[in-house]
Amino acid sequence: MQRALTVLVPTYEHDNYLHQAIDSILLQETTIPIYIYIFVDFSENKTSLNIANNYSAKYKNIKVYENKERLFSGTKSFMYHCPGVESEFWAILEGDDYWLDRKKVLKQIEVLDSNSLIIGSGGITKIQVDDKFIDQISIESKVHNLLASQFLSKKYNFYIHTSSIIWRNKYRYKNMPLPKLYYKLMGDPGLKQSMMSDNFLFYFHKDFFSVYRKHDKGAWNSTSKEDQAELNKIATKRWRKLLPLRIKITKHFLDFAINDIDTFKFKNKFLKFLYRVFVKLKLFSCYKNEFY
Repeated sequence: MQRALTVLVPTYEHDNYLHQAIDSILLQETTIPIYIYIFVDFSENKTSLNIANNYSAKYKNIKVYENKERLFSGTKSFMYHCPGVESEFWAILEGDDYWLDRKKVLKQIEVLDSNSLIIGSGGITKIQVDDKFIDQISIESKVHNLLASQFLSKKYNFYIHTSSIIWRNKYRYKNMPLPKLYYKLMGDPGLKQSMMSDNFLFYFHKDFFSVYRKHDKGAWNSTSKEDQAELNKIATKRWRKLLPLRIKITKHFLDFAINDIDTFKFKNKFLKFLYRVFVKLKLFSCYKNEFY
């Protein structure tokens, strides 16, 4: 596997934004090669396709894949073309989003190199409407595993925007670096859950790494609030159903046994002893507030 980063860029009529997305990748100050695969969903309007082709003609590290029909999904575009990702690391950046920090890749690869158990790393994402930043997407935890994100989810946010994330290339399904489990899940949280399902860790930087742009042509923002709520409800049920059994069992035990989730304080010594025994026997997943 080549020591490099492959960035998958799905786009659909991002005529006014695609330049900024691609340039933000090309401007990275990094020590490893970066390959850019642009997936252009079918449209009668060929502006985004022409923009992508112009970049591809200028840069050898950029490839363009055009859908012959409208697929409405970046994941479906990846599977339609199956270009293969042979680099050690990979990422997804929608054609209307962009990276902020020119040392983003450098910082994230340094962390991924430091610990083989870290499957991915991300950072703070700014939300942009028109020319203004209106909010940001961030989490409290520096390092967490899948159990921690599930156990603490009622009190803390663990959503990290995909535009900020770089993944280690650990999986292979139908020639893509996505776990097979991902195709049974939905959305960004589904990707994170499936990538972390084999006891991997996730590292969060307190740096501003990316921008998520909200506009009328965005796939999610063009969906009604009612449909968004229904899709979230369906997705949440699916995520919970497909959690690894060991994590489900451990979470139920901790929900019962823990008094204070911040201090990880058990109701009594026996429950604490029982938990440690089950972890040692690998019947339970291990939970810690800080892993790194």
